[in-house]
Amino acid sequence: AQFNFDQRRGRNGSDDVKDTLFGNYVLRDDALIFAEILSYQSELNYWYGDLGLGVAGNTKNPMRFIDYPLKQKLYDAFSNGNMGGLAMGGGGIAPGQGIMYAWGHDEAGPSKINLAYAYILSHIGLPMVYFTGNNITWADNNVRTWMRPGYDSQALGDQFQDVRNMVFVHQNFARAKEWDRWGENDFFAIERFDDLNSNNSPDAGEGLLLSVLNDSGGDQTRNGIIVSFPIGTVLKDYTGRGADVTVYDGGSGVPKVNVTVPGNSGQGWAYYAPKVAENG
Repeated sequence: AQFNFDQRRGRNGSDDVKDTLFGNYVLRDDALIFAEILSYQSELNYWYGDLGLGVAGNTKNPMRFIDYPLKQKLYDAFSNGNMGGLAMGGGGIAPGQGIMYAWGHDEAGPSKINLAYAYILSHIGLPMVYFTGNNITWADNNVRTWMRPGYDSQALGDQFQDVRNMVFVHQNFARAKEWDRWGENDFFAIERFDDLNSNNSPDAGEGLLLSVLNDSGGDQTRNGIIVSFPIGTVLKDYTGRGADVTVYDGGSGVPKVNVTVPGNSGQGWAYYAPKVAENG
């Protein structure tokens, strides 16, 4: 597929194809090749050429794989109410190798699908929003085709704007590394941070985005969430639902925030990032 893509566009198949394939935060000018595997590690190693097959990793047949192991965790988190299971990244394929998804061609998503998308579109890695347009309806499923319709009311923002807003946040703030900030079954928070000193942990001044999820059904407030934004930074909720919050000194110079996330019928989320000047 990549060879065909290159030939039709006059490309020479240089190594930048692989570089952009496995990069999460790059502008792409090549085909994004990915596949589905179910047995996970054994097939992953086979296609990558590891486990003593005589071919170095990612060179035998380089591609990404849709992250089915993480999708199973999303069912537990957003259908069974166990968001605490997302701690430490939730498991699954490595962020530089997988493609996160909540809704696929043969399985619809968890019952709290918007909350699942709110997570994967702020989580480290490369997310996918599956849609089928007007090609497939639920009446066609298992009649005309085995494929499931996509989440089309949200995917392109034609009817609802929730996922469209998540994509905006993903493109503008959800980059670099990630750190768990709060972990409960009903309330979960992660922070994206720019690891400027390469010590693999967030330090003051490195904060990019605080993503907070609430599946309780009622408004939830948590005080004293540690962040890595500078003290005094005003953070805006880029969903447009929550009030601004200011990072304060929580003691000994540790930056903290107090946030309230609306219940939103069991699917509440907030995206806090530095507020910037706006017209008017």
